[in-house]
Amino acid sequence: MWKQILDNADSVFSLFTGNGEYCGSIELQQPNSNTPEIGIDLLAEKRNQKIAPKAVRLFARRVYEIRKVDCFLIRISSKNQHSIHVFEKMGAVKIGEEETAFSRFREKFRKTAEEGGLDLEKFRHLFRESADEIVYCYSLNPDTFLHLQRL
Repeated sequence: MWKQILDNADSVFSLFTGNGEYCGSIELQQPNSNTPEIGIDLLAEKRNQKIAPKAVRLFARRVYEIRKVDCFLIRISSKNQHSIHVFEKMGAVKIGEEETAFSRFREKFRKTAEEGGLDLEKFRHLFRESADEIVYCYSLNPDTFLHLQRL
């Protein structure tokens, strides 16, 4: 898997517990950037077991050993209070907000949809987003993962 990182390809890796149970995945996007993005997705039954912070710290540390970065970018839906709590507790710093994928889609195709009499809101469910949702952007700086704390 580290060859994928060195080859600068976006990569998704499976996460397993010590006894081999699948618990989710972790992803690295834009590995060539000075601020690559990390995403993590855990099964609901594996949350609140300190798996996410441990996996993110270990993953970030290993990526950083391969290629020094300024920081890692983390994007979290405003509806995902669990992830917000996990990353803020890890020391991630909120650096801004941005539109959701559906909002960007709607903006890009608004004119075409209007010309065709199509209501794009009918497609919001495909993006699994609510009308009041936004994306919070966080920075995970090296000092939060280089010195691994006892987890």
